Amino acid sequence: HTFQVSPSARVSCLEFLPNISSSKLPGLFASAEDGSLVHFSMSKATKVNMSNHTQAVTSLCIMNSNRQLVSVGRDRLICVWDIPTHELVRNIIGEESFEAVCRFPGNPDVVVAGGESG
Repeated sequence: HTFQVSPSARVSCLEFLPNISSSKLPGLFASAEDGSLVHFSMSKATKVNMSNHTQAVTSLCIMNSNRQLVSVGRDRLICVWDIPTHELVRNIIGEESFEAVCRFPGNPDVVVAGGESG
């Protein structure tokens, strides 16, 4: 398969959604340097665009028992997405651009995001 995230921007990061019982839509999340975010569902062979970022999405993280996706980017946004509905649940504006996000060890409901100045 060939997956296109954005016709005009390079892919910036990928995150796989595992095929487990709590995940109704196994597949791949991909983002691009133009802020595009896409969910490619492997089971349904569909592509769903999720848009909120205005600049490069730099990191993705699945949390909350595979029910939510967190995206961070150079536009200073932390976005929390509901995976089954692809709806934006929460939008947090930071003081600087974000470069990475990951789950906090020992608690699947907490993530840590890092910015350009550390």
